[in-house]
Amino acid sequence: MQIVYISNRPSTLANTIKHIELLMGFIDEAIVCVPDRMRDSFTNLSSSLAVKIVAESEILNQKNVRKLKSLDHQRRNYLLRSKLIQQDYIADEFIMSDDDSRPMIDIPLSVFCSTGRHHSYFFYDLKSWNNNQTDFDSGQITSFAVLQAEGFSHLSYASHMPQIINKKLFNQACSFFKTYSDSLPLCEWSSYFNYALKVNPRKFHETQAYKTLCWPEHPLAWKQEITPDAYLFENFTPNLYSKSKPFEGLNRLSNNKASAKRTSIEKVILWRKFTINLSHPEQSKGLLKYFHPRTWTNKLRR
Repeated sequence: MQIVYISNRPSTLANTIKHIELLMGFIDEAIVCVPDRMRDSFTNLSSSLAVKIVAESEILNQKNVRKLKSLDHQRRNYLLRSKLIQQDYIADEFIMSDDDSRPMIDIPLSVFCSTGRHHSYFFYDLKSWNNNQTDFDSGQITSFAVLQAEGFSHLSYASHMPQIINKKLFNQACSFFKTYSDSLPLCEWSSYFNYALKVNPRKFHETQAYKTLCWPEHPLAWKQEITPDAYLFENFTPNLYSKSKPFEGLNRLSNNKASAKRTSIEKVILWRKFTINLSHPEQSKGLLKYFHPRTWTNKLRR
C-alpha cells in the first residue's frame, strides 16, 4: 500500500520513513511531493520502500505555482494535497500522512481498514474550537463554518496520525468544496472525512477517537476535548527530546519492534507525568513561553 506525503524537510521525512519500514510492514511505496528547489535534497533518500519524489510544479499549473507562494500553510497544504491526489500514480486507496507522524509500535493494516471498511480518527468537534492564533486555528474555524453551512458533521480529523483515504471520494470532496477552498483556508482532512462519511457511510466503520501522542505538541497549546485511549503514533517534535524536555535522552529510532514497544511505554509514562505536572502552575512556569502557539506555527508549515 502507498503512503503519501507533502514535505519540505528531508531529514525529518527520512527518519519517519525508517519508522514506517520497521513498524508498518504493509506499506511498500511512498509518494512525496516536495518544493522544486529542494528536490535534490530528497532524491538521496535511502529506503527499502519504493520512493517516488514529485516536485510541486509537476502537479500544479503555472497559475497555481505562482499562487502557492502567497498562501498560508493551511491553504498551501490543501492545494498541494488536492492536486497530488488527482495524479494517476496515486492508488485508489492509500495512506495519507504528515512527514513527522511516526508509528510507535507495530501497526497492522486493520488499524486503517477491516472487513472492507475504513476507520477514521477525529480529535475535536470543531464547534468547540476556541483558539485563533495560528493558520491551523484559522483552518479549523473556517472548516466548521463551511461544514455546518453545508449540512455536514463538523469533527476535525486533522489528528496528526496517518489515515486511509479513498481517492475517488477525496476528489469528489475537493470538487464539492472548491468554491470555498479557492479563497478560504479549509482543512483537507476534515473536509474529506465529514463529506465521505455522509455520502458513503457504508464505506466506514463508526468514527473513533485519535491515537496520537504529543498532539498537541504541548498540553497547553489548546484545551484537549478528548484523551486518546491508546497511543499508536507520535507527533514527532525535536524540541521534546532536548535538554530538560520530557523525552530527553530517549532513542528517536528503535532497532526492532520489541525495542520500539518498550520505548513507546516510556514515552507514554513521561508524557503523562509531564501533563500532570503542568496542571500545577508553579511547575509549568518557564515552559509557557517555549510552547506559546506563535512558537510552533512554523512546525505546521509543510
